[in-house]
Amino acid sequence: MPEDFIRMAERMDVFMVEEAGQSVGFFSLRRVDAKTAEIPLLYLDRTAQGRGIGEPCVRFVEARIVREWPSVDTLFVDTIVPGVNAEFYKKMGFVDSHSVLCRFPELSLAALRLTKKIAHVVP
Repeated sequence: MPEDFIRMAERMDVFMVEEAGQSVGFFSLRRVDAKTAEIPLLYLDRTAQGRGIGEPCVRFVEARIVREWPSVDTLFVDTIVPGVNAEFYKKMGFVDSHSVLCRFPELSLAALRLTKKIAHVVP
């Protein structure tokens, strides 16, 4: 598994989530094309879930997109466990989009894609 994370970090931005000096998770951000970005992973340790830590992670991603990728207007996340985390993303303004197939090196799994429009505020 560590090799998987090293390869992932070579292809996208990866951010560590800390609380009181302890690592409690990580999330990643990948630009797919000129108008689209993806949150490939948002992982929080079970002890950190449900405590309001995920929301600032998504807000950070949105702010980074607005600041660094002004042409990106859509953010998406694919979840293979929508019964566990789809409500979190919906609370963050994402909406169900469609079913997709997530391909991993040794298997493929059905997933739900949730999307969110990114608002770029024009001064």
